[in-house]
Amino acid sequence: MKMLTRLALKNNKKNKTRSILIMLVIFLSTTLLSSIALICYGSLKYQKDNVKELYGTFYGAYKGVSEEQISEMRKRSEFTEIGKSAVCGEVESEATVSLQWMSEEVQKMTNLKEQLEEGEFPKAQNEIAGERRFFQKLGYENVKIGDEIKLSYRRSNQEKYQETTFVVSGIIRSISEELENQAYAGYVSEDFYTSHFSENARHYMAYFSLSEDLGLNSETAEMEAKELAEKCGINPENTAMNKTYLFFVLSPDMESIMGFVLIAIVVIIFSVLVIYNIFQVGIVEKIQEYGKIKALGATRAQMKALVFREGMMLSVIPIPFGILAGIGISCLFMNYWISNMEPFGADTRTSAVYISVPLLFICVLAVLATVWIALKNLWVQ
Repeated sequence: MKMLTRLALKNNKKNKTRSILIMLVIFLSTTLLSSIALICYGSLKYQKDNVKELYGTFYGAYKGVSEEQISEMRKRSEFTEIGKSAVCGEVESEATVSLQWMSEEVQKMTNLKEQLEEGEFPKAQNEIAGERRFFQKLGYENVKIGDEIKLSYRRSNQEKYQETTFVVSGIIRSISEELENQAYAGYVSEDFYTSHFSENARHYMAYFSLSEDLGLNSETAEMEAKELAEKCGINPENTAMNKTYLFFVLSPDMESIMGFVLIAIVVIIFSVLVIYNIFQVGIVEKIQEYGKIKALGATRAQMKALVFREGMMLSVIPIPFGILAGIGISCLFMNYWISNMEPFGADTRTSAVYISVPLLFICVLAVLATVWIALKNLWVQ
């Protein structure tokens, strides 16, 4: 056995071109597998770690519900949190601008409360809050808390615009770059909404969270929400789920995981074919040399063991370097992706350098298995 090891090492040194090619293939395979694995792992873990800040904490919302239907929702233990909001109307502007009211529960569930930069959300009927861009669209470039603004507002398309005066109570932080055709919202008080809409004309968006005791996953949550809607007298078709939040809170994103698995399989198959062909060509070119070894009494099994050792020895150096390269690529990608991710600003996220030692160990085993498969299927006389 020691003789085979020394002979394998000598052959690798003698056949430098073949050895370099094999090591390069193993290095690239390790780099690809480890970088793809860490990018997949990092993006999923990042989303899961920051899902509440990125997507809110609500399961979904029912559109166009009445006070009576919300009262029915509150009677059911399946709902752990319920909040309501309403669109109060549109503002005359070249951009799409509306007025909305959100209850304190919805402000928390949608993270709007966390985005309040200064001041407070409206409480009095004549108060308003919004992003600076909202006020800029109305012609107020440097608005401050306590400033009076005037805007033309109407409840529906059937009405004429009427000028209304508000006092700025709060400035909300902008969390995204301005987009073309973006809609803007100003937030008013509950008193403003109830004073402009009669009791029969009030319709809400009811945000909700469901009990963990229901044992839901991302697929069954929507079915459960629609069943509960029917029980509360709400049209199930008016159910809108917070699907991204549910993916990361209730179950992993299997599509992303399967995408990584498929790419890994392609990389492994390609690597097996390349390593196999390089060694097989080398065997054909060195048939006389291997013939001399066989003439000295080496069996076919020993010949295969010799070639196998040559290949496995060539894995020792490129695998750790491939792992380091994979870590470097994944870190660069994750930092770039996070810094450019829209629509959320970088200050809403935690640090995201995600490296999984068990996952890297699996990558090492996968590369070793790739080399093993290629070498075990070589044809040696």
